[in-house]
Amino acid sequence: MESVESEPQSRPPRWVLDKADWPQFTELSSFILPLADFDTCSEAVDYFTDFLRSAALQTVPKTSGRFTKRPVLWWNAACTNGVREKRAAFSRLLRHRGDPQCLDAF
Repeated sequence: MESVESEPQSRPPRWVLDKADWPQFTELSSFILPLADFDTCSEAVDYFTDFLRSAALQTVPKTSGRFTKRPVLWWNAACTNGVREKRAAFSRLLRHRGDPQCLDAF
């Protein structure tokens, strides 16, 4: 049997809102240019987005993007669908306890 090495999987980092420095974020995001300084609406939106993103990058930490548990190699979409169908059948069973069709489906 061969050893299967998988590349370390990661997910996009997420914002950790509970650890944010909100007073500092408010201070950094309080200065905004008036709309008259922009030629188009899309320029104003781009400026506002970049302005808020830079304030957030300075004050709100992000997760590392690594999984807390190592994902198993054998898990695939069929496993996910099977678990989803099992949960749906169990939910139907709980809603219709006396119905023999639901009991057979579970």
